This record gives sequence, structure tokens and C-alpha cells, in this order.
Amino acid sequence: MGTVVKPRNKLNILYPEVKEVYFAKKVEKVGKNTFEKIEKGSLGKKNYLVIETDNIEEGHPIKVKIFQYIETDGKVLRENVKGNDIMAEVGNYKDKGGKANQAIIPMTFVLSKRDSDKWHFYTLKNAEKLNISIAIDADGDDKEDYKVSYNLEQYKYNYKDEPNIWFDGEYDWFEIERKKGLNLDDNGFSTNSNITIDEVKGLTNGRPLMKKVKAIIVHRTVSSNYPGKWMKSETKTKGAHFYIDKDGTTYQTASMKYSVAHIYSSPKQMYPEFYKVLENTNTIGIEVVGNYIDKKWENVTEEQIKSIKLLIKQIKEEYNLTDKSIYPHEKVQRKTEGEGQVVLDAINS
Repeated sequence: MGTVVKPRNKLNILYPEVKEVYFAKKVEKVGKNTFEKIEKGSLGKKNYLVIETDNIEEGHPIKVKIFQYIETDGKVLRENVKGNDIMAEVGNYKDKGGKANQAIIPMTFVLSKRDSDKWHFYTLKNAEKLNISIAIDADGDDKEDYKVSYNLEQYKYNYKDEPNIWFDGEYDWFEIERKKGLNLDDNGFSTNSNITIDEVKGLTNGRPLMKKVKAIIVHRTVSSNYPGKWMKSETKTKGAHFYIDKDGTTYQTASMKYSVAHIYSSPKQMYPEFYKVLENTNTIGIEVVGNYIDKKWENVTEEQIKSIKLLIKQIKEEYNLTDKSIYPHEKVQRKTEGEGQVVLDAINS
């Protein structure tokens, strides 16, 4: 009688791994959110880093490092983004549209120096594009050793020895573009490096939303200094979206989502051709710091001239306006002669 050989069970070995890493946008549907992969992002817009895992339990911590790449003169410069590593847990968004095997991290890439306790902000100052790469450490040994990468031998570092870097997008990295205009974030504030955010909440308290922008109105503050501190002491106040101090600092004081009270929508104040045509809800005000002394407006400083030109250019790009859409305050309504015209004459001289 022959020997009976019992077949050996095939082993099914499960390896914990990071399967894929990508950026996504959140798509909100009735009763359900999903995260859809995107190939490129824009500065100031919230994206989500999605880390797909396999055979890693829920709640397991994953550490993420961010790198930025700038391509210039045929060379690629690599810079670690300063700050602490970002931590996320597998399954952290499963009740918010994610999956149990995903770790998801919200991220916004900006050009300004603003910090936020709510989201992760990273800075690029002058380049037109920010190229992002991600390093993942999923086993807690401080070595980013999950093989989820493409090798980039042509660059400074030999990535064959570092199979831990995940690249996505052009040149195998994820590309963040700087667009023309104000580069507004999700809250209506500019992420451009020339604009300092100094929100004055009293400007938008109870104010209606902005409509389609038709014009830019140039004002003077009738003061020797930027009045931000005083305005913040008021629960409700009048003012403009932008202020330009004598040293050239450009402040954005209100979200572009909301109107502010910078002109009087009254037939007694407005000239007839502008009444009910230009209003607070369809115009943007720029206040240039300067006083009115002895019936004469202060001269605009050289620093202010540079900042005004750049800000007007960015607003025109953002809202598709022309030079014909720029008005001195005193042309629109009955105000002191020369208020805005002195500024426009200075930047056009």
C-alpha cells in the first residue's frame, strides 16, 4: 500500500505596508464625503494627504516628513521643511469619508509667514512652483523604510539608497502652483508674500457677502500711522480691505469674502453717475497711510508706491479688472480734493 502524502497548506503571509501616498481634494456630497486624488494643487487651497495602508491596524501612528524642491537653472534644490514631523493615525478619517486603512492629513501650502494651530502650513518665498515630496515612517523606528518610491538618480541624492521617499506629479513629485492674483485661501485671505494678514473682525461683523468686483477705490487714512490697533478695539468699524503703511507694508484687514464699509452708498454722498453702480459689495478699498495737513495731502513714500503698484496689479489679475476700474475716492463721492488722486499720480509718474 502506497504512502498517502497530505498536501501542505499554502502560506498566506501578510506584510504590513504603505501601498500608496497621494494628495486629494475632499468632495462633499449629501450625507457623504469622499477624497479624490489630484495631480496638482494650488497655493492657499486646502488639500489632503492620503496614506493608503495594508495590514496595518487602526490607530497605528504614522509619521510624515515634508520636503520641498525648487528647480532653477537646470538644478534641483532640496530643502527640508522646518518644523515638527506630522503625525497621523490609520483610520483617523473613517467617520469623515475616509477608509479604515487610510491615514489622512489636511494640508495647506502658502507663501506667507502666517502660522496656524488648525492646519499645517509650509512656506515658499519666491519660486513660482513648489514641488512637494513626502517621507513616510510607518513602523516607528525613525527610518522611513516603506518601499513606496520612485528613484530620482539624476538629482543630487542617490535615491536608490533611500527607497522611502514618495514622489507624485511632474518629475515624480507633487506640484503646487503659484497663480496670478491674490492667491486667496479658503477663508478669503491672500497667501502672497507681499501681504501681511492683520484681520480686524469689526470690519466684517454683520457685513454682507461680496458680489462681483467692479472697481478699486483708493483712499487716504488721514493719519500718520497704520490704524490697525485702533480698529481692533472697535466691535464694528468702517475701513478697507487693504492698508499700505509708510514703510510699504501691505496689510489685509478683512476677508475678501465679505464687504466692508469704505464708501457711503447715499445720494447725498455719491455722485449721480456712481450711485447704485459702485457699492461696498462690489468694490475693494485700499487705504494708503497719509495725513491732510494745512490743506495739503502728505506725499506718498517710495516704499508705498512700490507696494501700491504690486497690490493693484494682483487685485486686477484676481478680478479681471482694468486701469479704467481704478478710482480715487473723491471722484466717486464728495470727499476732499486730491485724496486718492495724489496716490494715483504718484504711481503713474
